[in-house]
Amino acid sequence: MPFSERDKLIALAIVHIFETSKPFGDYAAVAVLNDGAGISYGINQFTHKSGSLYAVLDRFAKLGGELTHAIGGVMQDLATKSRIQSVSANATVKSDLRRLGADPLMHQAQREIAFEKYLAPAIRACEGSDFEMPLSLAVVYDSINHGSFDKIRDRVVVQKPGNGSMTEQEFEKEWITRYVKKRDAWLESSPRLKVTDYRTDFFLAQIARDNWNLNLPLNVHGFKLTNEILDGVEAQTFADLRDDEINIEIPAAEPRQTPQDDHSVNLATLNAADKNPAEAQPTQQAEAIVNVGDQNVPANFTAENKTLIAPESSGMLSRGWKWIAGLGLLPTSFAGLMETVKNYSADGNFNTADALRTAKDVFIFLLPYLFWIGLAFVVFWGVKELLKQVSFMLTQYTLAR
Repeated sequence: MPFSERDKLIALAIVHIFETSKPFGDYAAVAVLNDGAGISYGINQFTHKSGSLYAVLDRFAKLGGELTHAIGGVMQDLATKSRIQSVSANATVKSDLRRLGADPLMHQAQREIAFEKYLAPAIRACEGSDFEMPLSLAVVYDSINHGSFDKIRDRVVVQKPGNGSMTEQEFEKEWITRYVKKRDAWLESSPRLKVTDYRTDFFLAQIARDNWNLNLPLNVHGFKLTNEILDGVEAQTFADLRDDEINIEIPAAEPRQTPQDDHSVNLATLNAADKNPAEAQPTQQAEAIVNVGDQNVPANFTAENKTLIAPESSGMLSRGWKWIAGLGLLPTSFAGLMETVKNYSADGNFNTADALRTAKDVFIFLLPYLFWIGLAFVVFWGVKELLKQVSFMLTQYTLAR
């Protein structure tokens, strides 16, 4: 059975309270949190890092809204998710975003993107699993909006008994309960994310109350959500979220073009060079040396003592076993691995077990390549050292003769 308009409004209100402390959001809210996501804006706190802030501003412009000069100047950065720190520090951009939050076209743009990027995928995910209870929709919608829904979802496995003793509703309740518990543990395991575990605490409280229909009133993170609020004028702005009234035209993506830079190759010049190769330089051939005894030695010839210094050994052969074993790569590899673990842990993308498992898989995959690269390196330098010694011996022999 499809979710009703009221089910969607309740889910929207809960997540908006989590994000902005208002049941239907604050279109002008601007924040910069210490999470590396850059500017967070509007009813769903659309962020620079996720690309949703760009999507909102782009939709606003396509609806006929006029971007300010400052915002237009950073649209490329928002589109490419680059220079996050610099844009976050731009006071003019943040001030202009707050001002645009009063524009009805901005309200429409934010509602459309919120539906397309977050609520619609949540509805599809629930309906694809035959989930029908409002609490399930709110849990999935909040997770998609907050992030890492797929990551936690894939960790939840509930086996239905083969005898059919578990009903669809029982399965839904069991799966959602396990999911919320795993998400709660994941949030609490991250120093950056544990301050947001009030979201999962709220859902766990509703599960404990068996409030799967999300009957009102609800105390959502200190805000009392009531029937009067859902029936109010502000809630009516979201009335277009009914499936039979949604008519959002999503512009087709423009074909991506490969950028050219200062180092691009001019194929016409390259082909011309292939057709007209540079003339070969003449090679110099050594004179023929013929040893005929002392018959041609000049009468005034005086022998000289020459001291030749052999080239110093590079020590590469003695260090070759270290490169074969990969020990020469350890300092760089270890530093890079630790930096990666630190960055991903800060983002809350995986725990320690994930990091160790990934590092092990990467090392096992690279080990054969490191071995052959190291062996080729040793052979190359070995041949080079051998040639240097042969050249030295030939020079000695020639000068001695």
